[in-house]
Amino acid sequence: IPRFSTEARADQDTATLFLSAGRFRAFVREQPQHAMSLIAQVLTERSTLLEKLRELTTMSVEQRLIVSLSRMAAFDTFTRDDGCLVLNTNRYRLLCELVGATRESVSLVLGRFAGESLIERKGSSLIVRVDKLLHRIEELPTDDLLLTNSTPIAACQVV
Repeated sequence: IPRFSTEARADQDTATLFLSAGRFRAFVREQPQHAMSLIAQVLTERSTLLEKLRELTTMSVEQRLIVSLSRMAAFDTFTRDDGCLVLNTNRYRLLCELVGATRESVSLVLGRFAGESLIERKGSSLIVRVDKLLHRIEELPTDDLLLTNSTPIAACQVV
């Protein structure tokens, strides 16, 4: 029996599934509706990974960072009530993974953004006014903008 080792993190309660080839065939035969749902989910995840690979090969770290921040801003778990995105050390690691770049590369770009007053440092956290990044986003090709799937970006006030 092969042994697989992996590392995974989830934002919510999650279950993993491992099926051997024989058990997968039995699953498809005995529960075709559930098997189709599982296959659809796997294909969706595969499409997402292929899109991420395309981003990694065609976009700069700065472009990927802006797209990732825009995606994060679409989720309430990452933003304050005023719409600002707050990056602490835990979220910083996630951001680096989303961008697909080293911590040093992401820090370099964020440092430039701070120098241009696009983001603000507050202690060990970064306050990102995603609306200030709009002029940078406008420079991205249209297909990259469509991939952000973000809602309109609201302005926020730094407190």
